[in-house]
Amino acid sequence: MTVVELLAATVLSVLLMTAVLGVLQTITIGQKSLMRGQTQEAWHGRFAEQLAWDLTNSRTIRPLETGFELDGFAGRDLGNGLPIHCRSVVQYTLVPAGDGNCLLRREIHPESLTLDNQSTDVVAFDVDSVAIVSPGDAPSSTIDGQLIPRQTTIDGDLPPRVRVELYHPNQSISLFVHDYALR
Repeated sequence: MTVVELLAATVLSVLLMTAVLGVLQTITIGQKSLMRGQTQEAWHGRFAEQLAWDLTNSRTIRPLETGFELDGFAGRDLGNGLPIHCRSVVQYTLVPAGDGNCLLRREIHPESLTLDNQSTDVVAFDVDSVAIVSPGDAPSSTIDGQLIPRQTTIDGDLPPRVRVELYHPNQSISLFVHDYALR
């Protein structure tokens, strides 16, 4: 074996060991985060991103009995989801489903001339209440250790900052709380 072959074998083995150690480190980090329970539900990221789009491109909000309605230009192509910025009404509402409620997102294009001018998507299951409030509002209160969720308090023009809260049916677990800076 020549010195060149020996050097090449050493370099290749070092590269292989580096790759193996990188994979092991990634697996270890993933296991540690799972053990600490720091995983986030898959729908959280999608919901936060979709809601950020809806809030940023909307102008007004109106509370509904089981959710809220945003009016503005958050329209997306209903087929492929690409932004088209047409006038739209986006409703987030709770509907009964089995033993609990599910949160629906309905996008309506009121000025569309076609019959296919709305779409409805399921956002989450086991949601008992949804509210959009100003971050400075008083926090949700508790009575006998039971969390009393807030209702949507904003009506009219969207403020520069809002907080969105979703609560689990047992009323003591918040499923999703997120602050949005809009303007």
